[in-house]
Amino acid sequence: MSPDIPKVPREERMRIVRRALIGLAIPLGVSGAASAALFATSHPAAGMGVAIGGLTGLLITATWVFGALFAFDRSGGALMGFTMGLWPVRIGLLFAAAALGAFLGVEPISLVVTLFLTHVAGHVVEATVLDALARTMRRGGASG
Repeated sequence: MSPDIPKVPREERMRIVRRALIGLAIPLGVSGAASAALFATSHPAAGMGVAIGGLTGLLITATWVFGALFAFDRSGGALMGFTMGLWPVRIGLLFAAAALGAFLGVEPISLVVTLFLTHVAGHVVEATVLDALARTMRRGGASG
């Protein structure tokens, strides 16, 4: 860590982590409920597509959110490495979701639409996390 970069206090970082987890739980709950409803109404291919799409979108979002949480108060290179630099992991998750969906015979539109919607919702979580971290840093790392 560069000496001129203030550090995000642990208690503030944990508060932001809790908010991020709550934010990530919302699209997970929605996609889980939709998947369960589809299974209950005898649409297992669509239900499995929603489950895989929701989990994949959540994991992709989590790589951004937790990368930012881990490296926000480090050098710019570290922050880029733990956010933008994780693109191979994200691409791998997309390919794994597509392969799993093909292997299980899921309904592809349900997988893609749910992945997209979960990922878009994840951008809201990512933005709130980055905003909270930036506000903390503007205050010089002080909690408030």
